[in-house]
Amino acid sequence: MSTNFISLNCQNCGGKLDIYPDMVRFFCGYCGTGMIVQRRGGTIALNAITSAIGKVQAGTDKTAAELALARYETEMRALTETASTLSGEPYAPQRIGCTVVLLMMGVIAVPSGSPFLTPFGAVMLIGGLALAWFTWSNWQTRKAELSQLQTRMRTLQTKIQEKRRIVDC
Repeated sequence: MSTNFISLNCQNCGGKLDIYPDMVRFFCGYCGTGMIVQRRGGTIALNAITSAIGKVQAGTDKTAAELALARYETEMRALTETASTLSGEPYAPQRIGCTVVLLMMGVIAVPSGSPFLTPFGAVMLIGGLALAWFTWSNWQTRKAELSQLQTRMRTLQTKIQEKRRIVDC
């Protein structure tokens, strides 16, 4: 190398650096900080590469947050629609009504004074009990699904707020 160099100090650790005319980029021999040599007219300046990388990283983070935000909002709309469908179960009142009617018919079909059910009454009671069990188990399943959806929606809402903060910066 030539003996024509300029001595500057590292911006990170203050170590002495010898800058030669053919240097554009290098790392400090003391702390390892990457630097770019900027020449303008008769002046030479050192800029840590980390600041440039930080700007690129901020832009990348913002783009990633925008993409994630769009995906999260689409998922939130789908979850909200599914939750609305589960919570507004339209056939539950009809099933409960049918259950009551079947059970009542079974009870009415018992001949007065007889300890046994007629075949018709037995069928009505069994049908009513089966429908009652189906309605109850379906309601329990929907209740559990709705609880899971609401938990997922709360988690997703937190992620949406986090990504919005990144996008808004």
